[in-house]
Amino acid sequence: MARDDYDAPDVRREQPNWIEQQFKNTNIVLLVIFALCCNVLALIFGILGLTMSKDPEAKQKALVVTIIAAIGFALGAIWQVMQMGAQIATK
Repeated sequence: MARDDYDAPDVRREQPNWIEQQFKNTNIVLLVIFALCCNVLALIFGILGLTMSKDPEAKQKALVVTIIAAIGFALGAIWQVMQMGAQIATK
């Protein structure tokens, strides 16, 4: 039997990479806790997840982790600068 011209070609999706699997299969609550507790590491993994993932769900979770980790990192940096300023002002 001949194949029709209108049949869709076989589309084979490549296997997801490790980081994409981690973001896709991990509950968002655990990812948020990870982003809050390990800002720098979560920021790195979030950026890697954004750049390496093709799955929309994994990208969305990676974006959430990246945003939360970046906010936590920025607040920590601001806090450190404020403490240094207070120490300088009291001398």
